[in-house]
Amino acid sequence: MQDPEQQQRWLAVAHEILGVTRSILRLDSTEGEARFRRLPLKEAVHIVNEFGHPWRATKACLLALRELRTLSTGLDLRYWSEIGKDDPPELWSDIPTLIADQLRLHRRRNPGQDRMEEVRDQFATYLLDRLKSRKENKETSSEAPGRLTEPDPVWREAYVRALRELHSNPGGRGHHVLYWVMGNDQVPEIRDQAKITYNQMRKNEGLPAASSPLTALFAAFWWLRQAHVISLKSEVDQAGASRTRAKEVRRTKEEFKE
Repeated sequence: MQDPEQQQRWLAVAHEILGVTRSILRLDSTEGEARFRRLPLKEAVHIVNEFGHPWRATKACLLALRELRTLSTGLDLRYWSEIGKDDPPELWSDIPTLIADQLRLHRRRNPGQDRMEEVRDQFATYLLDRLKSRKENKETSSEAPGRLTEPDPVWREAYVRALRELHSNPGGRGHHVLYWVMGNDQVPEIRDQAKITYNQMRKNEGLPAASSPLTALFAAFWWLRQAHVISLKSEVDQAGASRTRAKEVRRTKEEFKE
């Protein structure tokens, strides 16, 4: 058995590594790539999973995906290799792969939670937080980009759509954030999508009985990958992306017999 004090030291180092990942990804491509190659990100995620809270590692990977300045998936949103198709970007595909691994880990760690309510709530809370205005400007409805946690409308729309996949209303109050988005976002499409998600979330009916909670998590992740590709001025292969989504559904059902 490991010394608890040693575990805490490892955990502190792991959290530090997760914390600097985003700042490294903000660097120009040459320097950022060189430093990212030296970063023991996978090891840090493993340590947090073993000795800390796995969701903190998952959240760090989701934030890393947002910071990427280079494509990490194919245009079909694939982060794995397939015969006869172009491989996803080397190195950067590690980040969506880590996210997918984390979602599966949450399922394995919570076999008694058939509906995975806690993890769906955590994911939904993350998305809702990204849709809020910055705390220092919470008294104003001004929509200047600097006053939003997420300034990119491509990502904001993806967060709203991803929330709909999770069928979660954290604390029974998450829909209040969507109500704010309905009345304050300057992009009509985002306001329209927020209204749809708000109505679903307010009913708070939970995940449909026939739905797989892991599939719901991957569906939310699928929308974030779309935002990742589009925000980098690339065009999603919609037909290929639909096939990718179907494959993920099939894989999760086969792996976890859902």
